[in-house]
Amino acid sequence: MSVAFDTDRFRQKLKSKYIGKKIVYTDVTGSTMDDARRFGVNDPSQYPHGTLIMAERQTKARGARDHKWDASNTGNIYVSIILHLPQNYKTFEGRFGVEVAACLAVFDVVRILGVEAIPKWPNDLWLRGHKLAGFLVEDGRFDIPGSNSCLIILGMGINVNADIRRNAELYSIAASLMCERNGRQVCREEFLSDVCLALEESLVSRTSNLLKYRTHNLFQKGCPISVTCSPENRVINGEFLEVGDNWEIKFMDKRTGEILSGRSDYFSIRCKVQRKILVVFTGLTSSRSAAVVASKLTSIIDTTKWVVCSVPETAVTQADEWMKSCDLLVLTEDVCDSVRLTSKLTQFLKKGGNLLTTGIASYFTAKIFEIPFKEGVLQSMGSNTNVSVISVEYNDENEDEINNVIDSDHDEHCEHCLSSTCSSHVTFPTSLVYFKFHQDYSMKGSSCTTSQSPRTENPLSSLTLRSNDLDSDSESHISLCSDKNMSLRYYSLGNDESKDVCCIAIMTKATSYGGSIAVFGFDLGHNSLPLDKSTSSSPSSSSMAAAGQDEMCKDNEKKEKSVKGTLTGFEKIVEVVEKDRFKRDKLIYQVLNILNIT
Repeated sequence: MSVAFDTDRFRQKLKSKYIGKKIVYTDVTGSTMDDARRFGVNDPSQYPHGTLIMAERQTKARGARDHKWDASNTGNIYVSIILHLPQNYKTFEGRFGVEVAACLAVFDVVRILGVEAIPKWPNDLWLRGHKLAGFLVEDGRFDIPGSNSCLIILGMGINVNADIRRNAELYSIAASLMCERNGRQVCREEFLSDVCLALEESLVSRTSNLLKYRTHNLFQKGCPISVTCSPENRVINGEFLEVGDNWEIKFMDKRTGEILSGRSDYFSIRCKVQRKILVVFTGLTSSRSAAVVASKLTSIIDTTKWVVCSVPETAVTQADEWMKSCDLLVLTEDVCDSVRLTSKLTQFLKKGGNLLTTGIASYFTAKIFEIPFKEGVLQSMGSNTNVSVISVEYNDENEDEINNVIDSDHDEHCEHCLSSTCSSHVTFPTSLVYFKFHQDYSMKGSSCTTSQSPRTENPLSSLTLRSNDLDSDSESHISLCSDKNMSLRYYSLGNDESKDVCCIAIMTKATSYGGSIAVFGFDLGHNSLPLDKSTSSSPSSSSMAAAGQDEMCKDNEKKEKSVKGTLTGFEKIVEVVEKDRFKRDKLIYQVLNILNIT
């Protein structure tokens, strides 16, 4: 539950001269814009220039063109500011300039927090295609008695500490600072005080604002855009040219070559997304899980560059057209037509495409692309279903050096030599339940052995294990590998003392054509896991002598103990991944980054 905004702490942090000196805060209201207008018109001396009207929630929040928007998530900043500005701010150009000033003020403050948001014409701040903040200016109809000023109401909605990625209605279109900061909350009192100071400075910097806005605007010259014209809702396939001195946009109609320009009350524009990420499903159940994968990816990727689609396996195996626009193909389930799919995947990788697999699809991928896996079976946690795993073996001659790097707080680079003879393993489960990628799946079993949750204030640390990415002159690199096509990357999941729960592993294999294959796994920290198909098999008693049976039983007991030991590691890693949803998000983002989906 979100903590109420502390107005006393806000006043202590405030450094601005006018904006924020008076603040009216309430838990819930219809619209702070309506409240601010009422206060500003009825009693301008009591609610002077710079007064903030803030609510934890709004039930009738509105944006540009009277569009409704969701202001029901607590922990954000929903505020309207009463401004007394010169008469020239009554014009469209003047009002738009205030929106830009507010946008750039928030832009500056979030960048200090390490969040790379960008302005999006006309009045939004976006983060990888997801709306982080929106701005709205109304009025100019009322003069302030005894002055040459008019009343301007500036509204700001900023997603700060809401878990937007878990919101079924907003995950695809919105972002928040907390989600971007891996679950670390932002002090709203300090953040808003910084915004007030930045806004006060930005309001008097129109010329520099225009240059800054043009420089950082999402739409740059030559950008393909889709333009919707109001009120007829006609859509134009365009090419962006510039933001004019009067804040109007200029663009070219690609069909006619005509140069057009206009204001935000007539034109609305979006990036024309031309590239795709395809999540493949094979049946009804799989289509549901694929939809969850697609939604998770959509909440994280840059939606100005990619659109995520769930498609049936037949759409991939019976056509080639999809390869022209697809940058990443995601497999999460067993396949139906392995022969045709193998052929299509080979073509796709030859064209420079990328393949991401998890779950049982990892085993399919390992077989067809000669990734050195072994197969085994673990007994599931508290259920009757066996959990199948595949394991990649690596050379651990320099294990101490590797552990030192893993335990460090810095991003270091390292390599593993993949082998078919060594005893160290990274385990890749073939059941998606163990990588909580699917939020609609429940964890099978409840016998988790640790209650310690990871500390969310520490970002993921990682090791890059790709020799072709390494700078040979750097002393911080540990060279252990000669295979430049295969790589292994670790991600820390907190500061648990047990090595069993500290790492998730991503294995990638680069193709000679430029494409890459990535597979999820867990480094359980066990070097004695004898993973093979005999783990789950039971010998025929009729074919063995009594002495042979006794010996086989002893061997099976040893294997069972080893499996149970590894299962403990499994349970721990499951709990860590399950509890820290923000680090799960970060992991997925890092994997996409490896595959150049950034």
